[in-house]
Parts: sequence; C-alpha cells; structure tokens
Amino acid sequence: MSRLDTQTYGSILRFTRPTSPKGKKTKIDEDQDYECPFHAPTYLLPKKLISKKSTTNIDPALGIRDVEFKSHIFERTKFNDERTSPKSISLSHIKRTRKPGNKWDLLKRDSPRSRKLARSLLINFTNEDDFKLSKSVNLQQYGIDAGLPITNAIVQEVCNMNPHITKIDLTDCIKVNDVGLWAISKSLNQILEIKLGGCTEITNIGLRSLTLQCSTIQLIDLSNCVHLDDHCLRIIASNLRELESLLLCFCSKITDNGVSEVAKCCRKLKILRLRNCEKIGEFGDRALLEIGKYSKLLTTLDLYGCNHVADPGIKAVARGCAHITDFQLSGCSKVTNAGINALSSGCLKLVSFTLAKCIQIHDVNMSRLIQGFPSLVQLDLSDCISIGCKSVESIATIPIMLRVLTLSRCISIYDSSLLILAQVSCLTLYFI
Repeated sequence: MSRLDTQTYGSILRFTRPTSPKGKKTKIDEDQDYECPFHAPTYLLPKKLISKKSTTNIDPALGIRDVEFKSHIFERTKFNDERTSPKSISLSHIKRTRKPGNKWDLLKRDSPRSRKLARSLLINFTNEDDFKLSKSVNLQQYGIDAGLPITNAIVQEVCNMNPHITKIDLTDCIKVNDVGLWAISKSLNQILEIKLGGCTEITNIGLRSLTLQCSTIQLIDLSNCVHLDDHCLRIIASNLRELESLLLCFCSKITDNGVSEVAKCCRKLKILRLRNCEKIGEFGDRALLEIGKYSKLLTTLDLYGCNHVADPGIKAVARGCAHITDFQLSGCSKVTNAGINALSSGCLKLVSFTLAKCIQIHDVNMSRLIQGFPSLVQLDLSDCISIGCKSVESIATIPIMLRVLTLSRCISIYDSSLLILAQVSCLTLYFI
C-alpha cells in the first residue's frame, strides 16, 4: 500500500463476521479483538469524520466486512499514486488482544486439553478416596500429564495452595532453581521428603535456605545436582539431624570430607547412595571409616563406580554396619577377597550383594565367603574375570537362600559348571 499524504491515526478494529472472497472460513475467529494500524483509503470512509463506535462496510473482495471503529477518528486521506488501487488491506501487524478473564476458565471448557489438565490436577494433587488435597505431590508427573514445564512459579503456587505437603517430587524439573527451594522453605515447614534429582540449577545457596527452615527432612535426593560439593554436605550435616536417606548419585564434586561430616552428624542415616561419585576414597577411605564408626543403623550403601574404594574402608563398614542388607560394590576394582571375607563375618543380614567388575576377587575361599551370607538372595558377579568353576559349583552345593545369580561376561566359567547350577530349581541365572 502506498504512503498516505496526511497522518492517519491507528484504530482498534473488531471483525464480527470475517469471510473470504470464495465464502470459505478464515483463520480469524469470530468475536475476537485485534489491533492494527489501519490506514483507510478515501473512498472507503464517509465524507464526514467517522465518530466512535460508528460502522462502515468494506468491499467483500477484501475478505472483511462489518468493521466497527472503536477508538480514534480518521481524517480524509488519499493516496499519492492515483493509479494504485487498494485491492487489499495489509494485516501483517494485527495482534490478538487477550480478553480479561479467570485463568481457570480452561477447566470449564469441554476440550481434550481441558480434560487433560483437570485429570492431571485430580490425580497429582488430591487423594483417590476423598479428593482432598494430598500431602504427597509429584510435580514431575504433573508436568508430564499436563504437558507443562515445572517452573519456580508453579512450585510457589503449589506450596501456597497446600502448606501441609510432607512429600514433594521435583525429579528432572530442570527449570527449578534456588528460587523454588526458597518458596518451599517459606511454606512447607512440615516437609519430610524432597526429591531434587536432575535439578541441575540448584546450588549451595538454595540448599541452605531449604535446610535452615525445613529441619525435619528425612529423605533428600540430590542426584545429578552437578553444582553441589562438600560445602552442601556440611550444610546438610549441620541442619538435618533427622535425616535417614541421602542420595548423591553422579555428584562428581563430592569427596570424603563432606561424606564424613554427614556420617558424624546424621546418626539416623539408613540409606546412602554415592553412585559414580568418583572422588570418594581418592585419598584414603576416610568416608567409609567414618560411616563404619557412626552410621550404626545403615541398611543400604551404594558405592557403584567408586573405583578408589579399597579393603580398609570395606572392613570398617563390616565392623560397624551390622544391619546392612543392600551393598553395591560394582566397579570397585581395588576390593579383594580380604574385604569380602570381613563382610561375611560382620554383615550377616546381607540380602542383595553386587560385585560386578571387582576383578581382583577370585576363587580362593569363595565357598566359605558365600556361607557367611545366610540371608543372601541376589548376587551379581558380572565381569569378575577371576571367578571360575570352583566358586560356581560351591554355590550349587551350599544350602543358602540365593535365588538370583548374575554371571555376565565371566569368561572363566565353563559349561560343565553351568550344568550343575541348572540342577538347582529355585535359582535364576542371568548371562546377559
């Protein structure tokens, strides 16, 4: 469209019945407000000035009719180029203006999206029996069901809506950071369990605000929180004296110093997962020595991938943690038969034992070691290349409760030994 001679004022137009030249429906919805800088040609305007809320008709070839001018008054204008015919009106600047209304109007509509949102709200925020607000909230699942990213604003709104929440799950909510933890600490003073695994934006600052106000936390999951270090463990040790479960998987900055502080202060600790914390045991087994000394109630210890752990730390755990039932030592290549022998003497309640990739464990005294675990149900010896037929045959002859045995990539075991194991009817073998 050519430039106008005189200044034309913008106006807000209301398209009441938009149509196309061929009678087809356009993408402009009915009864919606749009804004555009409308430059009206001379012959489309009345001779007198158009007053507010007056109506005029536009040529149907333009695809628009019954246009209502709702704001300013237009002046008579004309085009510089008389040969130019206004066959169409540019709508490139049209912007839809939102009507004021309640943000929960979506729930009143009968559409797939509204039904999906209502269903996710009912499932994730209310009890199944009485539909009262639940004290256990899974925001991770709510985000999946509703198709919405969980942000700090949503966390704050949920906490303000139900301050009696005791369990909250924020696993893999990557947009939640220290601001979200501050909102939780401000409203949820009775919280017992919080799962923050995969919240990579969390730092020591947010964790400090959380632990200072929520000292009753019994379970905290900080797996994959890559910014956390020993300082965060000192904060936990200082404020969470009732802590029972601590999950620190894939926290590569954690060392023995921080774990030692937790072991000294959190005497009620029952579950400790340090999977792939590569610096544990790097300069001695100080962390395991303190765990064996103070964590008398420990039942689960996960040291998967902690390749610096050696026999002194295993012996300390065997002396002090008599109630341990689940012990993961996969990838601890420095552990030998001496450490396993200590466990068979002190950890008689062991149910699940994983020794995958412990390449220094061999057949010597293996039968006596296995007899030391009368409650053992699951045993994983994958990639233990020094384990041979002698150990396997002893498992078949000793009357123990073993039900699951994994022997993947044990290259020193032959078919004859496997045939002996196959005769044990209650035993399930895995060779993946």
